[in-house]
Amino acid sequence: MALCDLSTNCSFFNEEHPDTLYSKELCSEYCENHFSECVRHQMTLSLGIDNVPDNLSPDSFLSTKCACGV
Repeated sequence: MALCDLSTNCSFFNEEHPDTLYSKELCSEYCENHFSECVRHQMTLSLGIDNVPDNLSPDSFLSTKCACGV
């Protein structure tokens, strides 16, 4: 199983929602399996980790295109 290389620096999991059932479920889905589908991962690659809002959920309905202004 692949692990997202950004997961250790992800403020959503490490600061906003540490050790909650919600974060564990999301981490299992996105950090450990489908990180290319994670909105936070996509925005980090496009904008840099410093420009990703701390509270942006990996499964946010916010479109990456919209957030990036593309």
